[in-house]
Amino acid sequence: MGGGAEGMMFAAGVDPALAQVGIGYGQRLLGSGGAMLQGYAGRMGLSTTGVRSYFDVTHKYVGAKLRRLLFPFLVTRNTQAWTRQVSGAFGGAGTTTFKTPRDDVMAPDLYIPLMAYITYALLGGVKAAIEDAQSFSPEIVALSASRALALLVLEVLGLKAALYFASTSRASITLPWLDLLSTCGYLFVGVCVNCVGGIFAGRGVYYVLLPYTASMIVYFTVRSLKSALKLARQQASSDMTLEPSGFGGPAPSVPQSTLVIGIALLQYPIAWMLGMYIASPDVPVPPVRP
Repeated sequence: MGGGAEGMMFAAGVDPALAQVGIGYGQRLLGSGGAMLQGYAGRMGLSTTGVRSYFDVTHKYVGAKLRRLLFPFLVTRNTQAWTRQVSGAFGGAGTTTFKTPRDDVMAPDLYIPLMAYITYALLGGVKAAIEDAQSFSPEIVALSASRALALLVLEVLGLKAALYFASTSRASITLPWLDLLSTCGYLFVGVCVNCVGGIFAGRGVYYVLLPYTASMIVYFTVRSLKSALKLARQQASSDMTLEPSGFGGPAPSVPQSTLVIGIALLQYPIAWMLGMYIASPDVPVPPVRP
């Protein structure tokens, strides 16, 4: 192969030595570019190993996490109960190794958000079938899924942008993309509960469940984000020691506290918009063109 390539370049009037230098430079450039992309994907948590850890769940974890999402007031207010568990010592680069959802109920996962998202999309078809079995179409499920996905993507992007602009020269607030996707995706659990109540029990139950589940998700979001941001500030600081009450580091600033509350309060309108298209008795399912 090498001799054939050199022969072609020689026939084209290219100096073989110069061609070899160019080929070597191109290979090094591709290698460094691939390593850079792999490193960037690793920092985003998009590596195969990183994604797999978000689905390392058990039945016990799922049950405990659902109870924490829908009944967070039953959990002790102790800071440690809302803090992720560290599985290893801090690394030399200031990174930490956390336990997976299998061993830590506060670890973010993607199994519950994914199952809740699929359930939400299917409930759109259930609503259409109950109202008029003849008008049911798979396109209704796809429509519900696309609307929910659009809102989810916008929420994750908005959250990432808010964290970026809230970062300061003293501490850079960074959370992995998949952690943000998990945090935003938990809202679908409450939305599914609302939709089931609205579809099978009627308007009264739907409007009772809507503020309750949204409030519970808001409470859970505030507690989990406060813990995650506290860890992010601690990782950005020079003091990498753990404190008995949680993670150390600089005290929360007012803008960061406001950021957490603002992000959590967004769950109310998003929950209303998601439920409006499916379970709200006042909004019919949009007709599907034949």
